[in-house]
Amino acid sequence: MTVPGGSRRALVLLALGTLAAACGPAPSESVYQPSTSASVVQTSSPTLLSLPGWFAFTVAGGDLWAVRGDGSDRHQLTRSADGVDFSPTWAPDASRLAFRHSTGTGGGLLDTDTIRIVRLDGSGVRDLIAGSFPAWSPDGAWIAFRGITGIDLALIKPDGSDLTSLHAPNAECPVWSPDGSRILYCRNADTSGQVSDNWEVWVMNRDGSQQRQLTHNATRDYPIAWSADGSRIVFYSQRDGQGASFVMNADGSNVARVTQATDLSSVGAWLPDGRFVISSAGADVPSWYVLNLSGTRQAVPQLTGAFDPIGWIDGP
Repeated sequence: MTVPGGSRRALVLLALGTLAAACGPAPSESVYQPSTSASVVQTSSPTLLSLPGWFAFTVAGGDLWAVRGDGSDRHQLTRSADGVDFSPTWAPDASRLAFRHSTGTGGGLLDTDTIRIVRLDGSGVRDLIAGSFPAWSPDGAWIAFRGITGIDLALIKPDGSDLTSLHAPNAECPVWSPDGSRILYCRNADTSGQVSDNWEVWVMNRDGSQQRQLTHNATRDYPIAWSADGSRIVFYSQRDGQGASFVMNADGSNVARVTQATDLSSVGAWLPDGRFVISSAGADVPSWYVLNLSGTRQAVPQLTGAFDPIGWIDGP
């Protein structure tokens, strides 16, 4: 994961302290079939791709921007002022976004962060609740998030009502399944209250029941997205010592690397046709590519200047 540069970068690093800590080689891991090795992947000329939906992302300076997948209507959403706006998540009709605002004043403590909501035209910015890692449900009724100390993962309605704990301790980074019935999340295996790098991918029903661990590694694993049919999951892991994206079945089986290309890092979106939008590795400002099913990649110039994480919605 990469974050904005300069003084804003320091703020985001503080705000993402828990995810950076969270979120040894695993046995018998294969490479995800649609992708090929780094020696075969080719990069095409940076022509503007026509991708579906909308993207939202943070730029240098800490503000949120949005752009259509075809590159049109790129516009500013927020003015972060004394903080950084990041971790955007879309309402299912693409009319609004929730995001995380951090000033970094709490030394990286999540309790100092606020979840805000903004309309697609940049108007109506308002605070929702203290917390982080917002994720809007597919039916639009709920926003899952990491709450303040004592709440952990919780649900809240977009109007701020019906705060409901999911009773998932030491947990954050929720990701809704396409049908809204399940929630992926990352959970710290260290329950002592100490900061630990041992984060795993878990899944539960939307009401917090049937919590189940999917990954088992003494390293950082955290979920990114579900496939469109809900049968597979893409997640980020440092199990190989570097940090890369992996896929697995929804039950945690059949783990495979997305690609062996070492210059590619974190998947930002899993498109309905199976392609990945993926970031480059090792740069403060990543480059973004579409990784095709054939293993070839194409640059995504409409995401120039976008920091990871990005938010994507297959909206109008």
